[in-house]
Amino acid sequence: MMPAMIFDIELTEEALAVLLADMHVSGKIRWDAYEQAKHVSDLFNAYGKTYEWLSNHLRLSKGKIRELLEAYHAAAEYLGLYPAPVNVKKF
Repeated sequence: MMPAMIFDIELTEEALAVLLADMHVSGKIRWDAYEQAKHVSDLFNAYGKTYEWLSNHLRLSKGKIRELLEAYHAAAEYLGLYPAPVNVKKF
């Protein structure tokens, strides 16, 4: 068996991003550190979520959110210079 979610309505991209954050950033099935940081960055930059919202919704401290955002920014710069896929593992 494979767990699945069925929705009566079509989800917006933002609603899907929030759902994925619930499942993979603060939930039981966690993504690796790079993917978590990228997703938090997307929520912050693309969807305008505030530190307060992220902290409350993802159950992370504001310091941890700042750490994820800064780490993702640094990793994105590094990967821009050294784009080899293996470099993502260095995150």
